Amino acid sequence: MIAYYFTESIKYLLRARLSTFIAILSTGLALVFLSFSLILFFMSNTIETKIKENIKVNILLDNNISPAKLNSLKDKISNDRRVRSVKYVSANEAKKNFIRETGEDFSKLLKTNPLPASLVVKFYPTKINNNSLQLFVNDFRFAAGVEDVVYNFNILSKILKLDKPIKLIILVVSLLLNIFAIYFLYTINRHFIISRKNQYDTMKLVGAKLISIKLPLLIASLVIGIISSAIVSGFFDFSIILLSKYYHKFVLTKTIYLFNLIILIFGIIISSLSSYLAGKSISMKIKSN
Repeated sequence: MIAYYFTESIKYLLRARLSTFIAILSTGLALVFLSFSLILFFMSNTIETKIKENIKVNILLDNNISPAKLNSLKDKISNDRRVRSVKYVSANEAKKNFIRETGEDFSKLLKTNPLPASLVVKFYPTKINNNSLQLFVNDFRFAAGVEDVVYNFNILSKILKLDKPIKLIILVVSLLLNIFAIYFLYTINRHFIISRKNQYDTMKLVGAKLISIKLPLLIASLVIGIISSAIVSGFFDFSIILLSKYYHKFVLTKTIYLFNLIILIFGIIISSLSSYLAGKSISMKIKSN
């Protein structure tokens, strides 16, 4: 009996070769976008972390701040749960950094160094956002020995706010494409069911069970899902191997196996769901023309 189900499934796929090809293509495209969505989703987390790691707040110090007050301020900042590191930059170091970054030496025009000493503060990525950053600035802007707190709030605010909308757009577009793939496979299955109405009616008359009619459709859809998943995973794995060969910093990880498993699961879900929806129209009733 199992051989019959597989034989019927193969017949279904071979008789509608163009539809089968288009079904594999549409499912594959949906899975390709899903794979890129997953990559971008996880990459966005990495990019967000990198951006947050490089956020700096410069606490400009009064010229007359005493060593005791400086140490007290530095300890207070270091003990803040949001702070990852605090670095003291002297006025002389600030001058050297300015000349290195801009290429302009203001000492040719000015006898004194106008740049104050500062504390450069970096934060833990998981503990910093727009609100916590603003709160930190407010906490230390008027602290004893602080002249001012400098950071580019507008740029940082926009960067930190962009992350969630980008992820949402990626997931929504991915969801829409996968819904399209399900609907397309459903349409193909429905067309096949209608084209074989007479055969199904004959099977009903001779006492065939409903599962004998529906199961070949499900198997055929699963084959389409597995083939599409295999093609997408193969393309992805080949790209990763190629990247790791020519770009040595790109290292293969166990995440690839998880990624392949996710693609296979989604391929099976898409194909199974479309087959199930199409198969709901099949019943044991025999409709007259």
